[in-house]
Amino acid sequence: MIRFFLILVTIFSMSSVSGQCDLTYTSVDPLCNGVCDGQATLFPTGSAPFSYSWSTGDNTETVDSLCAGTYTVTMIDDLGCSASVSITITEPAIPFTVDAYLISNSSVSGPCEGQIGWTTSGGQPDYTINWYDCNTMDLYTNLPYFCAGEYFSVFMDDYGCIDTSECVTVNDNVIGLSEMFNSNPIQVYPNPASEIITLEMAGSDFTELFIYDYDGRVFLYQNNYSEVINISGLASGNYVLRVVANSCVHLVKISKL
Repeated sequence: MIRFFLILVTIFSMSSVSGQCDLTYTSVDPLCNGVCDGQATLFPTGSAPFSYSWSTGDNTETVDSLCAGTYTVTMIDDLGCSASVSITITEPAIPFTVDAYLISNSSVSGPCEGQIGWTTSGGQPDYTINWYDCNTMDLYTNLPYFCAGEYFSVFMDDYGCIDTSECVTVNDNVIGLSEMFNSNPIQVYPNPASEIITLEMAGSDFTELFIYDYDGRVFLYQNNYSEVINISGLASGNYVLRVVANSCVHLVKISKL
């Protein structure tokens, strides 16, 4: 009778040593392409304390500053039970980039009236935009127009991703290039319009056409002549129609209903 009792005790003791353990996790992916700020946190079950061995060389429950990629980690509890997981950190497929380009030069005799446009790829609207002088690095505040000089922009999207444009040179207008606002040979009708506008030009066809807002963002560009322009995709508001024809740049204010 005593022997039977001892056998039961031995079996119970062996069962407790081989207890179960498990390892789960949560992860946070980077919001910006190419930025290593991902995070992974482990949640072990079993007999504490726990030890960890990451493929990164870390040995903590939480690991920060992770780049996009796949990581493995093994946990061992106090009774020797082990569990492993593989953690994949992903990033946005398209990097946030910004390109800036010249829309129009400044006036050689009048006020500063150069304009710079920009386009973005990737990223999450809305954007915080700052312009700087390329030579002095001073913040440029005389927006939306630019004096003659060189300028670059620093964009930050809603996720905090940042990109910087190349420098764009704004020159004083050269002889033979005129900037005319409304007093030009272009008629636009109807204006305001909701879907379609028609252009009438005296004497020539345009070689380039832009529609941009007062912040310099281009919403339409075409380099093939057409008298009928579809603006149905624009949000309601005021825009600038810029037409290049015969080495002249003509500007017309248009309104989208």
